[in-house]
Amino acid sequence: YKKLSTTGVAKEAGITRAAMLYHFGSRSDLIEAIIRHVTRRRIDMYTEAMEGLPHEEGFLESAVDIAWQQLQTPEFEAYTELSLASRTDPELRALMEPALAAFDRARREAALGLFPRYLSDNVEFDLRRDVVRFLLEGVAQQDGITFNREERVGAMLRFLKLLIGTEDGVALLRKAVGASQEDDAA
Repeated sequence: YKKLSTTGVAKEAGITRAAMLYHFGSRSDLIEAIIRHVTRRRIDMYTEAMEGLPHEEGFLESAVDIAWQQLQTPEFEAYTELSLASRTDPELRALMEPALAAFDRARREAALGLFPRYLSDNVEFDLRRDVVRFLLEGVAQQDGITFNREERVGAMLRFLKLLIGTEDGVALLRKAVGASQEDDAA
């Protein structure tokens, strides 16, 4: 993010800087367009992958695998770079925060339309999605699993599948949601 320049982008795109500036008048305009593109692409990729998933046994397990696979893409790499840089750059933060909120809402709306009703109508629906999303994104962003990586990532994916897809796991999620609702009422 810090090294991104309009000159470098024009050169990489094979166009003149003037032509690029015609479309993106400033570096900030270019960054904003990248944020919109990456956000839209991530939602489109999610929707496309989930649309073909049959609503049968193994749905949630397949959804976890899809989520993990999509974090191995250039779109997620760009999202990560921008998201992390926005933590210390107020100008970028002003661009990222609305995009992050829009992504979160759009992803939830997509999930509501793609998940079977017996899953989306449950009290733990949002917590289930958040646990999967943020655990997997955290691992992908940090890329800190180096020793026995395949084995440990596999165990984490299996854990998530058990947590969100078994009666015992769902009971824990419901207990957490119930405790949260009790705290809110108090």
